[in-house]
Amino acid sequence: MFSLERQIHTLKIPFSKGLTGIVREVLEILAKEDLTIKGGFAKIILGEILKSEGKIKKNLALGYEGKTDLDLLITISGSIKENIDRIAEKMWKLKEKFFNLGVNLDEKDVEVIEGNLKDIKFIKQFLESRDLTINEVIFIPKFETLFFTDKCLRDTVNAVGILAANKPETLWRDYGRIIASPYGMVRLIKFLTEKKVNFIYLPNWWVLSNKQEAEKMRRGIFGAYGLILMERYKDNESLQFHFMKILNSLLITNLKKFETFKKEQEILFETSRGEEFLLEKKSFKEILEEKLLKEKRKDNENELKKKEACPHKNKIKFICEHCYWRCAITRCKDCGWLEIIPKEKLSSCPTDELFCNKNFIKADVYWDKNGFFPNFPL
Repeated sequence: MFSLERQIHTLKIPFSKGLTGIVREVLEILAKEDLTIKGGFAKIILGEILKSEGKIKKNLALGYEGKTDLDLLITISGSIKENIDRIAEKMWKLKEKFFNLGVNLDEKDVEVIEGNLKDIKFIKQFLESRDLTINEVIFIPKFETLFFTDKCLRDTVNAVGILAANKPETLWRDYGRIIASPYGMVRLIKFLTEKKVNFIYLPNWWVLSNKQEAEKMRRGIFGAYGLILMERYKDNESLQFHFMKILNSLLITNLKKFETFKKEQEILFETSRGEEFLLEKKSFKEILEEKLLKEKRKDNENELKKKEACPHKNKIKFICEHCYWRCAITRCKDCGWLEIIPKEKLSSCPTDELFCNKNFIKADVYWDKNGFFPNFPL
């Protein structure tokens, strides 16, 4: 996990005196249960503060038609494996409490992580693990305190969606350069489609790289992630139209109709996976068990031995034209060995020290004015 060098801001937001009704009851339950609000509701709180201060005109966190999810964080002492049954039971009781208030709590909107909410280092680490900079915000009802990063504040004011560097699923390496993965593109496009941001940072060459990879693998450009998102839009023609307009403008597809694109992606999924796409509803315990499997470390020993033994005879070399460093990139097709030499340098540069990667890790991407869609946020 990178150190993103974020600055953490805190704001006291007392709700015990100013709120009534269901919202107050929900917050009181969360405070008693020692739970934290992340995602949509935390962003709404920050947006309302910025709006009251005249820093933004519209609170985009309210989402389309005022809809948003209740995303929660449960902190535990010890590993998930040790606590899995207790957490699942707690979640069941919590769902029941919310149900009695007329509030639906979805299992997928609850994240479990080992940590202590009284530890500012843990809070910083958690905020730096979000997928977008505008999601680097949480509200802790027990402390009546909002925590958010400097980049979250900046991009909320600018209404920009920018991927953060510590969410492996949203990123991949293209010849050492950090770019959006299919899931990362889906996340950005989702926020733009639902008008939770007005701009996204998605350079055209990122899109092209993902299209080429999809064609090589003979799969849909978004994979299962795109199908899940399209399932979300299946009954909303307005969102379907906006979604397809974005895809056409980004040159992701030349198909105009939502249903046609959806069917194409389903066929590509079935062809590449050998099975039909099905949207499964999982229990909270199943979600936790799946998380445990993902967290198992991969053994890279054989891969390292392969690189050390390879003579690197089958190489590809080109100049990256996407920033003023103009790096010469050489990669071995057989083992993946990589050498990156910036212009006017004599030796290879570590990938995370490259101008593009270093700035992306810090979320300082505003130098790349052509990388924003639909245009640069003035």
